[in-house]
Amino acid sequence: MNRLLVKIYDRLLEPLLYSSKRRAAVWLRETQANRVLDLCSGTGAQVRILRQRNMEAVGVDIDTNMVTHAFTANGAPVIQGDAGLLPLADDSVEAVVIFYALHDKNPHLRARMMSESRRVLSKEGRLVILEFEKAWNTVSRLATGFTWLIERLAGFEHARNSKAFARDGGLKGFMQRHGLVELRRHDIEMGNSAMVLCKFADKG
Repeated sequence: MNRLLVKIYDRLLEPLLYSSKRRAAVWLRETQANRVLDLCSGTGAQVRILRQRNMEAVGVDIDTNMVTHAFTANGAPVIQGDAGLLPLADDSVEAVVIFYALHDKNPHLRARMMSESRRVLSKEGRLVILEFEKAWNTVSRLATGFTWLIERLAGFEHARNSKAFARDGGLKGFMQRHGLVELRRHDIEMGNSAMVLCKFADKG
């Protein structure tokens, strides 16, 4: 993503996610997580919020301009790296945060991201995931149309992967396929999305 688009993203989209990112920080503080990884961390806003709450948070993002912006604009330590091949040691974090970073990926990369998240998480590790959900009421169905338009503007491959993610059951379907157990949920009707606190079924 070029530098101008990164700045536009930070100015226009990050404010829409702020309340959810604050909620994620509250949830993680309640689980007593300290070492936190923000996967596909983008502008670094989530890392900044977590570090303001005295958590040892770090981000990983593959985009050079996002990594640079995260440090210069948000003072966030973000490592440039592949979400499917994380530059972190086994059992090195207590929580992983993933915000809208699954639906746009192909199924193979999503699986690698989950495998790597499992690897770097401690035994009692938790995940906070915010993603599109299968519409469940009138408002969320209306929101689907708006979000689909945005997805189309993001490019053909992005839209194709997003459509497949929805067709396969949205976030709930994804969690079932990857052995994730829901511990807490917050539905966002206007975004046709849900945020969940979860864990791998075979961990803690």
